[in-house]
Amino acid sequence: MAHQKQDPTEAPSVPPSEDESQIQPELPTEKRSTIFDGPSKDFGPPPDGGLEAWSVVAGGFCAVFASFGWINCIGIFQDYYEHNQLESYSSSTIAWIPSVESFMMFFWGPVVGKMTDEFGPRIPILLGSFLHVFGLMMTSISKEYYQILLSQSFCSAIGCSFLFYAPIAAVGTWFLRHRAIAFGIVTAGSSLGGVVLPIMVNRLVVRIGFGWAMRSVAFLFLGLLAIANVTIKSRLPPPRRKFNIKDFVTPFQEMPFLFLTIAAFLLYLGSFLPFNFIIVQAKALGISPHLAEYMVPIVNAASTFGRLLPAYLGDRVGVFNVMIPLTLLGGIFTLTVWLTAHSTASVIAYAALYGFTSGCTLSIVPAMVASFSDVRSIGSRNGSLYGVAAFGVLIGSPIAGAIVSDQGGDFSGLIIFCGVSILLGAAFAIVSRQFLVGFLLIGFAAAAVASTPPKCPPFPSSMVEFSFGFKQPKPPTIKPDYKAHFVQHKWNVELSHITVGYIENSPSKEFVRADEAFDGQLASSYFDYSNVTKSGLVDNTLTTYNHEGTNPSVWRGYVNSNFPIFGKSILVDSGAVFEGLVQRDFNPSLVAAWSMMYQGAIPVTVYVNECAVIVGYDYFAPELRTRVVMEFFNIQAK
Repeated sequence: MAHQKQDPTEAPSVPPSEDESQIQPELPTEKRSTIFDGPSKDFGPPPDGGLEAWSVVAGGFCAVFASFGWINCIGIFQDYYEHNQLESYSSSTIAWIPSVESFMMFFWGPVVGKMTDEFGPRIPILLGSFLHVFGLMMTSISKEYYQILLSQSFCSAIGCSFLFYAPIAAVGTWFLRHRAIAFGIVTAGSSLGGVVLPIMVNRLVVRIGFGWAMRSVAFLFLGLLAIANVTIKSRLPPPRRKFNIKDFVTPFQEMPFLFLTIAAFLLYLGSFLPFNFIIVQAKALGISPHLAEYMVPIVNAASTFGRLLPAYLGDRVGVFNVMIPLTLLGGIFTLTVWLTAHSTASVIAYAALYGFTSGCTLSIVPAMVASFSDVRSIGSRNGSLYGVAAFGVLIGSPIAGAIVSDQGGDFSGLIIFCGVSILLGAAFAIVSRQFLVGFLLIGFAAAAVASTPPKCPPFPSSMVEFSFGFKQPKPPTIKPDYKAHFVQHKWNVELSHITVGYIENSPSKEFVRADEAFDGQLASSYFDYSNVTKSGLVDNTLTTYNHEGTNPSVWRGYVNSNFPIFGKSILVDSGAVFEGLVQRDFNPSLVAAWSMMYQGAIPVTVYVNECAVIVGYDYFAPELRTRVVMEFFNIQAK
């Protein structure tokens, strides 16, 4: 990669020296603490295995068993509370206890995710361990509705939130090629917890009472969480940047993330209803209470395989390609098998089928977010998504309980509501995938429409007549956020080479990413313009692949970027001068050439089409006698 001094906001920079491939700029000592807490700026590639990496996975498994595994079994409390402490309350009122519990776990995601990104996973896990265990201890002595709500639905659930998001973010830093299977193993802890814990609680309640049953679970979790606190850590030390609300808001400006978040909201609106109501519904059908209590363990046992097998396939065929069909099947099974179930065998069949599909639906979402996210922001981005999805969890069970009550105890309306929510969630996941890679299985007519270039107003007469009347037009504002393929030709007295690749310019999210092929190598360079030193050096993560091995080389540090961010007003602010309408190789129509001086010495020409989109730029650095020509094609801009 080439690196040179760069203004952090918008303009191109001084081209690199002739020996550009050897440049490894040293990070200033006084600036290092703003990026990481270690002596070395080279973190190396994710190991994708080894004792240390798999110990993090093991610790994550323990933490998720105690947190999400507990959330997966709270359906048993709906039936228990209806016949014991809270028998005077309606089913819909009691449903707020598991709903608020699930909501609080997911709603705290943005806070926990950001805390993990900023300070590492250990503080959130320690805090979550205390809150979860303390909350269960308080639940064991609770008698009133408000006491159970405060201890179980608030205190314990907030602890579960800390214990779920922090391990997920930590595991993501240790794996690349096997990230989905690592996530699958960690989240399988929730399925195993959902199998073991309901049986354990039901048996202990009968033998030693509700209070000591809850305390026994709390002591079990205390041991598991001790393991988690010792083993879980992040491979990348935290950047410790200042809190910025934009870290939570800006992901929603990305269409794939936005529609995936809507999908998660709808999925969590319906996906937990079988967990919470299948026991009650089974008893209403006349299934023996003893057997009905095993319905939630059956769902969770099947979901264990639904978490591991799809995760294994997701690493090979893509996480979206695995999640979408299995989620569609989950909705179909709900509207066919569960809706028509009137016997013990049919309910058990649905529990197993839905368990497998829901295992994928509920566990693979973090891997989907990570598939198009910077590894350093996985925690906060997952938190933002789940913070929205939490509202689906919050209102899902009360709505379902109200439907059952309104229909006089009939569960058909609840089942339809559940199935439709899941199918709609799958539909929005399809839209998210479309924004990432497009619909590959789509009619030629639709593809043709999608490829039709947008119609934009023609260039104004002042630009068309420039060569005749010498009317200097005013420079326009441009569409700053764009993605494009590019061809770059760079030459001077020492070298001449051509680079091809893909670039994303995003001032709104303060980054530039360039994926390149040059000199027999493949490289991906991420420039984080939200983290720039006073001297203009940009936080850069460079991943390089070569033909000699399959393992990538990862380097990170402050650099002089040769991929500037082109802001919306770059031409206006620099006082660009119109040079006329010219022809470029990859554009069928004429484009406007705008010239400006950068740093008072470097002439730069930026080419803009009639849609106010940059289609390329040229620059020449006299001191280094280097010329660069950049051509864009297949441009997507907004």
